[in-house]
Amino acid sequence: RARMGELSDAKADLTAVCKADARNRDARSELAAVQERLAAAKEAEKEKLSRLFAGKSLYAPEEREVRRKAAEQAKRDRERVAREAAEEEALRADWRRECERLREEARSER
Repeated sequence: RARMGELSDAKADLTAVCKADARNRDARSELAAVQERLAAAKEAEKEKLSRLFAGKSLYAPEEREVRRKAAEQAKRDRERVAREAAEEEALRADWRRECERLREEARSER
């Protein structure tokens, strides 16, 4: 099976042979070779996947657009809050002036 590329199956078979006959030197050496080939294949797969996901994101332009829109929305929100606070302060000032005017009228009527 190792020669056909079925390394995991070959490993299972050779492990069973080694357990059954611990003195079988050929089976042990073949098992070691299969384990080395499995480790090399795993490392190659790992390298292949790391190159696959390395580098620039496929969605970079969309991600930049989302961040830009979020920044614009945050700026609009800050401006709205500042505008509402200024309007609220203007209303309070008008109210205070009106209260003071009414107090003055009440004093002058006495």
